[in-house]
Amino acid sequence: AVVRAATADIGRPPQFRTFVGHLTVARAGRRTPLPAGLAQRWQHADLAGRFAVHEVALVESETEAAGARYRTLRHWRIPPDPELSC
Repeated sequence: AVVRAATADIGRPPQFRTFVGHLTVARAGRRTPLPAGLAQRWQHADLAGRFAVHEVALVESETEAAGARYRTLRHWRIPPDPELSC
């Protein structure tokens, strides 16, 4: 709900689906300009949250005319830590 509210004025709303956390390490290619003032508004945004991590995956993406295509190159399972809970 927080992400939906924070991004309401940026194009179309996100799809309803289960959250899958990810971190983009590097990306190259064409970029769409951000709406004016967006970077400044998000610079100090409080988007803290918690979620359980069960695995880490290295994923390659290729941008094609029909959209992005993703390929998992490798993944690592993360054993549960009984002392942590989300």
